[in-house]
Amino acid sequence: NRKKEASNIVTGKVVSVTSKIQKSTIEKAKGIHRDKIFSIKVKVEKIAKGKGIKKGDEILVVAWKAHTRIPPLPGLQGHGSIPKEGDAATFYLKGIRKLFEPLMPNGIDIDNQAKKKVEQDGADQPATAVESKAEGEEKPKTESDGRSQ
Repeated sequence: NRKKEASNIVTGKVVSVTSKIQKSTIEKAKGIHRDKIFSIKVKVEKIAKGKGIKKGDEILVVAWKAHTRIPPLPGLQGHGSIPKEGDAATFYLKGIRKLFEPLMPNGIDIDNQAKKKVEQDGADQPATAVESKAEGEEKPKTESDGRSQ
């Protein structure tokens, strides 16, 4: 149970999210293993459990996802959901002072109400028409085009 495992449970707004790719400290098998490390700065709005954090504090939550596994290996793949700047989320944390790690793999709940509102607001807007391209123009890359599978 996440509530029992967590030393702190807080709800807050994500102030910033930065990430970097580094050699995995999780996967020790032979091969090339890289993880994407996310530093999530959160402004705390509500404390459901724990000591040492007050409403209005900014805390640093460090989460990760597997980025590269050569050869591919079963095992931990990181945190399930990573919030974006501006998201409201509840964090089930382990840690001390102002540096925390979410429980694995589902220690971050992004507020679905806030997500639904954004989706609904976007649904009212007309779809963008595709413009005809002149010969030789490249198709713009979408975020998924550059992502490895």
